[in-house]
Parts: sequence; C-alpha cells; structure tokens
Amino acid sequence: MVAETNIRLAHETEADAAHHLLLETARWLEEKGDALWLPEELHLADTRLCAARGELVVATEAEMIVGVMRREWEDPVFWPEASKGDAAYIHRLAVARTHAGTGLSRRLVQWAIEDAKSKDRKYVRLDCEPRAPLIKFYTDLGFNQLDTFAMGKFTVVRWEKVT
Repeated sequence: MVAETNIRLAHETEADAAHHLLLETARWLEEKGDALWLPEELHLADTRLCAARGELVVATEAEMIVGVMRREWEDPVFWPEASKGDAAYIHRLAVARTHAGTGLSRRLVQWAIEDAKSKDRKYVRLDCEPRAPLIKFYTDLGFNQLDTFAMGKFTVVRWEKVT
C-alpha cells in the first residue's frame, strides 16, 4: 500500500523536522557541487518563525515530512515594487531524496497556486538562480520569466504566474 501525501501548512511542532529536510537538501546539493543554499545560511529560528506565522508548508507521508517550502504574502527583498496583497511568494522548496522524481515539487507549487487563488491573490511569484533545470521546471508549470538581475554575488531570475 502506497502512503498518501498530504500538503498543508505546518504545525509549529514540525518546524524542526522541516528545517532538518532543508539542511539535508542543502548538504546534498553542496556535495554534488551544485550548492543552492549553504547550510550556514539556514537558521532554525527562521524556520520556526515561518511555522509560527503560518508560512511554512509541508508535504507529509505517514506522518513524515517529505517536502517543504515557504509560502509568504510579501517579499520586499526580491519584489520591493510589488503591491501588497496581490501575490503569494514561494521560497526554499525542498523534497526528500526518497521522493525525488515523484512530482512532489510540482504538487507543492500547485498547492501554493491553489492557496493563493483561494485567498484572492492574483499572482504566485518566486525567484531562483538561472539554472537550466529550474528554468525548465518553472516554465513547465506555466510561470513567466520576468527579469534577471544581480543581487550581491548571485544572479536571480524572477518568475510570476497568474492564478
């Protein structure tokens, strides 16, 4: 019997496990020479705060966290010109290696799109590095690439999808 995957807002008590998945993902990417977030950039206090604010989304299977992302209602760092209340913003999407290639990343993003739509948000927005697999992933999900710019030592691509 295959366990059902449930995607929902995290309970505050799940923040530590969600943070552990983020760290595992960061280390895995770093080990394969494709670092996205460095483990020292990920802080447990931030993940706990996201959970307390209702911004942490988890995918669970048999009560285990197998996916995580942040869904925020504002992003003044990457979207300073955005009107308040018109979008949801996705950050730090990670899936357990045991669930890689299962479509869970796609289902997490779809959850964010449906959640934004249910709250009358016109857009779902995100930013990422200009990596071919990420560009293909977001393009396949119907996101439009808006622009690319330098932010510190990183290049950032901003994406938007109408809900």
